[in-house]
Amino acid sequence: MNRDPRSRTDEAQPAGRAAEPSVRNAATTSQEIRRSTRIGAWQVNLRWPSLDSEGPVELSIKAGPGADPAEIARGITGNVLRAIPLAHLTEELREVRRTAQNLRKEAVRIDGVAELIADTIRTDPTPGRRGRSEEFYALVAALYAWHVDQRYPNPVKRLADLCGASWRVSANWVRLAREKGFLTEGHERRPGGELTEKASEILDAML
Repeated sequence: MNRDPRSRTDEAQPAGRAAEPSVRNAATTSQEIRRSTRIGAWQVNLRWPSLDSEGPVELSIKAGPGADPAEIARGITGNVLRAIPLAHLTEELREVRRTAQNLRKEAVRIDGVAELIADTIRTDPTPGRRGRSEEFYALVAALYAWHVDQRYPNPVKRLADLCGASWRVSANWVRLAREKGFLTEGHERRPGGELTEKASEILDAML
């Protein structure tokens, strides 16, 4: 599942009070990351060229909006520089990188699940009375639950599109996956549901 660093915004600290740095997400792109933190009267802006960088390549300090003029007049002190939470910000970026890597791995795994479902229905389009295997419905539950977790507005349609089936057929798969104990119930009239332990055990053996 996709997490961004938490944002906090504090008011400027009055003169004479210990600086409490607050971190604010200014901008994040696939190529570079910018962060802004308020330390007392000062606004500190930092830029990393990518998530792989060990530290920022750019740092600027300027008076923040609404700052105390007396505090600004004292200038940027050593205490201000020492209060820049560089280690904290760098660790935040490392966490973003770890999350992005995990999401990419999970997306690759989910693509594989969709391919297995599509291959099954191509090979055996009409199973008849014998129905589909437990492995099939565990895969359906995994694909559906992943898209619910990613907050797709219509996970059944997404399931249908990925597997080359109609919405009606996909909705029936999801219903049967629930009946067979592979997927928990969702909220009334809203997409929902999580993988059960039964489904996880089958998937672990398959994938």
